[in-house]
Amino acid sequence: MYSLFSSPSHTSTDWRVNQRKQIGGASKSQKNNVLWTSEQVGLLITRNSLLNALEQKQIQAWLQPKIAVGSQQLVAVEALARWSHPEWGVLTPDVFLPWFESYDLDEALLMHMLEEALAFQTYWREQGVVIPVAVNLPTHLLDDSTLPQRLGQFVEAKQGRHSDISFELLETSDTATTHALFTGVCSLADYGFGLALDDFGVDYGSMQRLLLAPFSELKLDRSLVQGVSDMPERAELVRTAIRTSKQRGLKVTAEGVETQAELAFLQQAGCDYAQGYMFAKPLPVAELATWMRQHGAV
Repeated sequence: MYSLFSSPSHTSTDWRVNQRKQIGGASKSQKNNVLWTSEQVGLLITRNSLLNALEQKQIQAWLQPKIAVGSQQLVAVEALARWSHPEWGVLTPDVFLPWFESYDLDEALLMHMLEEALAFQTYWREQGVVIPVAVNLPTHLLDDSTLPQRLGQFVEAKQGRHSDISFELLETSDTATTHALFTGVCSLADYGFGLALDDFGVDYGSMQRLLLAPFSELKLDRSLVQGVSDMPERAELVRTAIRTSKQRGLKVTAEGVETQAELAFLQQAGCDYAQGYMFAKPLPVAELATWMRQHGAV
Protein backbone atom coordinates (compact mmCIF):
# COMPACT_ATOMS: atom_id res chain seq x y z
CA MET A 1 0.00 0.00 0.00
CA TYR A 2 1.23 3.49 -0.81
CA SER A 3 0.23 6.40 1.31
CA LEU A 4 2.01 9.50 -0.03
CA PHE A 5 -1.12 11.63 0.00
CA SER A 6 0.68 14.81 0.99
CA SER A 7 0.01 18.22 -0.55
CA PRO A 8 3.09 19.37 -2.48
CA SER A 9 3.41 22.98 -3.49
CA HIS A 10 2.60 23.65 -7.12
CA THR A 11 5.39 26.21 -7.33
CA SER A 12 8.21 24.75 -5.26
CA THR A 13 10.75 23.13 -7.56
CA ASP A 14 13.00 22.40 -4.57
CA TRP A 15 10.19 20.45 -2.91
CA ARG A 16 9.69 18.34 -6.01
CA VAL A 17 13.36 17.53 -6.42
CA ASN A 18 13.84 16.76 -2.72
CA GLN A 19 10.76 14.53 -2.66
CA ARG A 20 12.02 12.52 -5.60
CA LYS A 21 15.42 12.15 -3.95
CA GLN A 22 13.72 10.72 -0.87
CA ILE A 23 11.99 8.21 -3.10
CA GLY A 24 15.45 7.15 -4.22
CA GLY A 25 14.85 7.03 -7.94
CA ALA A 26 11.95 4.62 -7.59
CA SER A 27 11.15 4.79 -11.29
CA LYS A 28 13.72 4.56 -14.07
CA SER A 29 12.99 3.54 -17.63
CA GLN A 30 14.97 3.36 -20.84
CA LYS A 31 13.47 4.41 -24.16
CA ASN A 32 15.36 5.62 -27.21
CA ASN A 33 18.54 5.56 -25.09
CA VAL A 34 17.13 8.17 -22.69
CA LEU A 35 17.21 7.34 -18.99
CA TRP A 36 14.38 9.00 -17.09
CA THR A 37 14.74 9.41 -13.33
CA SER A 38 11.94 10.02 -10.85
CA GLU A 39 13.37 13.50 -10.21
CA GLN A 40 12.83 14.41 -13.86
CA VAL A 41 9.42 12.76 -13.97
CA GLY A 42 8.23 14.70 -10.92
CA LEU A 43 9.11 17.99 -12.55
CA LEU A 44 7.12 17.08 -15.66
CA ILE A 45 3.89 15.93 -14.01
CA THR A 46 1.17 18.52 -14.62
CA ARG A 47 -2.56 18.47 -14.07
CA ASN A 48 -3.15 18.04 -17.79
CA SER A 49 -0.69 15.15 -17.98
CA LEU A 50 -2.60 13.33 -15.23
CA LEU A 51 -5.96 13.99 -16.90
CA ASN A 52 -4.54 12.72 -20.18
CA ALA A 53 -3.16 9.62 -18.46
CA LEU A 54 -6.62 8.83 -17.09
CA GLU A 55 -8.35 9.50 -20.40
CA GLN A 56 -5.86 7.41 -22.37
CA LYS A 57 -6.03 4.64 -19.73
CA GLN A 58 -2.30 4.87 -19.11
CA ILE A 59 -3.17 4.66 -15.40
CA GLN A 60 -3.82 0.99 -14.87
CA ALA A 61 -4.94 -1.20 -11.99
CA TRP A 62 -2.35 -3.82 -11.17
CA LEU A 63 -3.61 -6.52 -8.84
CA GLN A 64 -1.95 -8.09 -5.80
CA PRO A 65 -3.40 -11.35 -4.47
CA LYS A 66 -4.64 -11.59 -0.90
CA ILE A 67 -4.13 -15.05 0.55
CA ALA A 68 -5.84 -16.90 3.40
CA VAL A 69 -3.13 -17.51 6.00
CA GLY A 70 -4.44 -20.97 6.89
CA SER A 71 -5.15 -22.50 3.48
CA GLN A 72 -2.93 -20.17 1.43
CA GLN A 73 -5.73 -19.92 -1.12
CA LEU A 74 -6.62 -16.76 -3.04
CA VAL A 75 -9.47 -14.84 -1.37
CA ALA A 76 -9.31 -11.40 -3.05
CA VAL A 77 -7.05 -8.94 -4.85
CA GLU A 78 -6.06 -5.35 -4.19
CA ALA A 79 -6.02 -2.84 -7.05
CA LEU A 80 -2.85 -0.72 -7.07
CA ALA A 81 -2.23 2.09 -9.54
CA ARG A 82 0.57 1.98 -12.11
CA TRP A 83 1.24 4.57 -14.81
CA SER A 84 2.24 2.98 -18.11
CA HIS A 85 3.82 6.05 -19.68
CA PRO A 86 4.80 5.99 -23.37
CA GLU A 87 8.16 7.68 -22.65
CA TRP A 88 8.96 6.92 -19.01
CA GLY A 89 7.85 3.31 -18.82
CA VAL A 90 5.88 1.91 -15.88
CA LEU A 91 5.83 4.36 -12.96
CA THR A 92 5.16 3.22 -9.42
CA PRO A 93 2.66 5.06 -7.19
CA ASP A 94 5.27 6.81 -5.06
CA VAL A 95 6.26 8.83 -8.12
CA PHE A 96 2.84 10.13 -9.15
CA LEU A 97 0.23 9.68 -6.40
CA PRO A 98 1.15 12.90 -4.52
CA TRP A 99 0.33 14.91 -7.61
CA PHE A 100 -3.20 13.55 -7.88
CA GLU A 101 -4.08 15.12 -4.56
CA SER A 102 -2.01 18.21 -5.26
CA TYR A 103 -4.17 18.88 -8.33
CA ASP A 104 -7.43 17.78 -6.64
CA LEU A 105 -7.67 14.72 -8.86
CA ASP A 106 -7.61 12.01 -6.20
CA GLU A 107 -11.34 11.39 -6.57
CA ALA A 108 -10.92 11.09 -10.32
CA LEU A 109 -8.25 8.45 -9.68
CA LEU A 110 -10.54 6.65 -7.22
CA MET A 111 -13.34 6.44 -9.77
CA HIS A 112 -10.94 5.31 -12.49
CA MET A 113 -9.56 2.52 -10.33
CA LEU A 114 -13.05 1.47 -9.30
CA GLU A 115 -14.15 1.34 -12.94
CA GLU A 116 -11.17 -0.87 -13.82
CA ALA A 117 -11.94 -3.18 -10.90
CA LEU A 118 -15.57 -3.52 -11.94
CA ALA A 119 -14.57 -4.29 -15.55
CA PHE A 120 -12.25 -7.05 -14.34
CA GLN A 121 -15.00 -8.50 -12.15
CA THR A 122 -17.48 -8.51 -15.03
CA TYR A 123 -15.01 -10.47 -17.16
CA TRP A 124 -14.21 -12.89 -14.34
CA ARG A 125 -17.89 -13.55 -13.66
CA GLU A 126 -18.32 -14.44 -17.33
CA GLN A 127 -15.61 -17.06 -16.75
CA GLY A 128 -17.45 -18.33 -13.69
CA VAL A 129 -15.04 -16.78 -11.16
CA VAL A 130 -15.91 -14.29 -8.39
CA ILE A 131 -12.96 -12.32 -7.01
CA PRO A 132 -13.48 -9.47 -4.52
CA VAL A 133 -11.36 -6.38 -5.23
CA ALA A 134 -10.09 -3.77 -2.78
CA VAL A 135 -9.63 -0.16 -3.92
CA ASN A 136 -7.78 2.58 -2.04
CA LEU A 137 -9.92 5.48 -0.83
CA PRO A 138 -8.15 8.59 0.53
CA THR A 139 -10.02 9.14 3.79
CA HIS A 140 -10.32 12.91 3.40
CA LEU A 141 -12.64 12.38 0.42
CA LEU A 142 -15.33 11.40 2.94
CA ASP A 143 -15.58 15.09 3.84
CA ASP A 144 -17.92 15.12 0.84
CA SER A 145 -21.05 13.51 2.27
CA THR A 146 -22.32 12.65 -1.22
CA LEU A 147 -19.38 10.36 -2.04
CA PRO A 148 -20.81 7.10 -0.62
CA GLN A 149 -24.03 7.51 -2.60
CA ARG A 150 -22.13 8.31 -5.78
CA LEU A 151 -19.90 5.28 -5.31
CA GLY A 152 -22.91 3.07 -4.69
CA GLN A 153 -24.70 4.35 -7.77
CA PHE A 154 -21.57 4.00 -9.90
CA VAL A 155 -21.24 0.33 -9.00
CA GLU A 156 -24.92 -0.24 -9.77
CA ALA A 157 -24.60 1.53 -13.14
CA LYS A 158 -21.73 -0.81 -14.04
CA GLN A 159 -23.82 -3.80 -12.93
CA GLY A 160 -21.33 -4.62 -10.22
CA ARG A 161 -22.01 -5.96 -6.74
CA HIS A 162 -21.32 -3.79 -3.73
CA SER A 163 -20.36 -6.80 -1.62
CA ASP A 164 -17.52 -7.64 -4.02
CA ILE A 165 -15.82 -4.26 -3.53
CA SER A 166 -13.87 -3.17 -0.48
CA PHE A 167 -12.56 0.33 0.14
CA GLU A 168 -9.30 0.69 2.02
CA LEU A 169 -9.19 3.96 3.94
CA LEU A 170 -5.66 5.29 4.16
CA GLU A 171 -4.51 6.01 7.68
CA THR A 172 -2.27 8.84 6.54
CA SER A 173 -5.26 10.73 5.14
CA ASP A 174 -8.02 12.03 7.40
CA THR A 175 -11.37 13.77 7.40
CA ALA A 176 -11.81 17.27 8.79
CA THR A 177 -14.01 15.91 11.61
CA THR A 178 -14.61 12.55 13.28
CA HIS A 179 -18.29 12.98 12.40
CA ALA A 180 -17.46 12.99 8.67
CA LEU A 181 -15.44 9.80 9.10
CA PHE A 182 -18.15 8.02 11.07
CA THR A 183 -21.03 8.99 8.78
CA GLY A 184 -19.01 8.28 5.64
CA VAL A 185 -17.96 4.81 6.74
CA CYS A 186 -21.47 4.01 7.95
CA SER A 187 -22.93 5.09 4.61
CA LEU A 188 -20.47 2.92 2.68
CA ALA A 189 -21.23 -0.02 4.97
CA ASP A 190 -24.98 0.48 4.39
CA TYR A 191 -24.37 -0.14 0.68
CA GLY A 192 -22.67 -3.41 1.53
CA PHE A 193 -19.11 -2.36 0.71
CA GLY A 194 -16.27 -3.86 2.70
CA LEU A 195 -14.33 -1.27 4.72
CA ALA A 196 -10.71 -1.72 5.70
CA LEU A 197 -8.58 0.49 7.92
CA ASP A 198 -5.34 0.51 5.95
CA ASP A 199 -1.71 1.12 6.95
CA PHE A 200 -2.29 0.25 10.61
CA GLY A 201 0.95 0.90 12.46
CA VAL A 202 2.02 4.00 10.53
CA ASP A 203 0.28 6.10 13.18
CA TYR A 204 -0.22 4.36 16.50
CA GLY A 205 -3.27 6.55 17.20
CA SER A 206 -5.18 4.59 14.59
CA MET A 207 -6.71 2.29 17.21
CA GLN A 208 -9.02 5.16 18.13
CA ARG A 209 -10.22 5.36 14.54
CA LEU A 210 -10.71 1.61 14.51
CA LEU A 211 -12.95 1.82 17.57
CA LEU A 212 -14.88 4.80 16.19
CA ALA A 213 -16.21 3.52 12.87
CA PRO A 214 -17.70 0.20 11.67
CA PHE A 215 -14.77 -1.21 9.70
CA SER A 216 -14.87 -4.82 8.59
CA GLU A 217 -11.12 -5.32 8.19
CA LEU A 218 -7.81 -4.14 9.63
CA LYS A 219 -4.69 -4.11 7.46
CA LEU A 220 -1.36 -4.29 9.25
CA ASP A 221 1.25 -2.10 7.59
CA ARG A 222 4.34 -3.80 6.24
CA SER A 223 6.47 -1.80 8.71
CA LEU A 224 4.86 -3.86 11.50
CA VAL A 225 4.97 -7.18 9.68
CA GLN A 226 8.50 -7.37 8.33
CA GLY A 227 10.79 -9.06 10.85
CA VAL A 228 7.96 -9.46 13.37
CA SER A 229 9.00 -13.02 14.26
CA ASP A 230 12.34 -11.74 15.60
CA MET A 231 11.16 -8.57 17.37
CA PRO A 232 9.28 -9.20 20.65
CA GLU A 233 7.89 -5.67 21.11
CA ARG A 234 6.60 -5.53 17.54
CA ALA A 235 5.21 -9.05 17.89
CA GLU A 236 3.24 -8.05 20.98
CA LEU A 237 1.84 -4.99 19.18
CA VAL A 238 0.71 -7.17 16.28
CA ARG A 239 -0.88 -9.71 18.64
CA THR A 240 -2.74 -6.92 20.45
CA ALA A 241 -4.01 -5.46 17.17
CA ILE A 242 -5.22 -8.87 16.00
CA ARG A 243 -6.84 -9.65 19.35
CA THR A 244 -8.65 -6.28 19.48
CA SER A 245 -9.81 -6.65 15.88
CA LYS A 246 -11.17 -10.14 16.51
CA GLN A 247 -13.08 -8.88 19.55
CA ARG A 248 -14.81 -6.41 17.23
CA GLY A 249 -15.52 -9.03 14.58
CA LEU A 250 -12.96 -7.71 12.08
CA LYS A 251 -10.80 -9.72 9.73
CA VAL A 252 -7.07 -8.94 9.78
CA THR A 253 -4.75 -8.77 6.77
CA ALA A 254 -0.96 -8.50 7.05
CA GLU A 255 0.84 -6.62 4.28
CA GLY A 256 4.43 -7.04 3.18
CA VAL A 257 4.80 -10.72 4.10
CA GLU A 258 8.07 -11.96 2.66
CA THR A 259 9.31 -14.90 4.73
CA GLN A 260 8.04 -18.21 6.01
CA ALA A 261 8.89 -17.13 9.56
CA GLU A 262 6.62 -14.09 9.26
CA LEU A 263 3.82 -16.23 7.85
CA ALA A 264 4.19 -18.80 10.64
CA PHE A 265 4.01 -16.08 13.29
CA LEU A 266 0.91 -14.55 11.71
CA GLN A 267 -0.80 -17.92 11.56
CA GLN A 268 -0.04 -18.55 15.23
CA ALA A 269 -1.28 -15.05 16.13
CA GLY A 270 -4.63 -15.62 14.41
CA CYS A 271 -4.18 -13.36 11.38
CA ASP A 272 -6.71 -14.12 8.64
CA TYR A 273 -5.10 -12.97 5.40
CA ALA A 274 -1.72 -11.98 4.00
CA GLN A 275 -0.29 -10.06 1.07
CA GLY A 276 3.33 -9.75 0.04
CA TYR A 277 6.09 -10.80 -2.29
CA MET A 278 6.17 -14.24 -0.66
CA PHE A 279 3.00 -14.90 -2.61
CA ALA A 280 2.97 -12.38 -5.47
CA LYS A 281 3.87 -8.82 -6.33
CA PRO A 282 1.24 -6.53 -7.92
CA LEU A 283 0.55 -7.90 -11.41
CA PRO A 284 -1.10 -6.68 -14.62
CA VAL A 285 -4.40 -8.45 -15.07
CA ALA A 286 -3.04 -10.80 -17.78
CA GLU A 287 -0.19 -11.89 -15.51
CA LEU A 288 -2.62 -12.36 -12.64
CA ALA A 289 -4.56 -14.80 -14.82
CA THR A 290 -1.36 -16.80 -15.35
CA TRP A 291 -0.60 -16.70 -11.62
CA MET A 292 -4.11 -17.91 -10.83
CA ARG A 293 -3.81 -20.84 -13.20
CA GLN A 294 -0.43 -21.80 -11.75
CA HIS A 295 -1.79 -21.68 -8.21
CA GLY A 296 -5.05 -23.48 -8.95
CA ALA A 297 -7.20 -20.42 -8.26
CA VAL A 298 -9.28 -20.99 -11.41
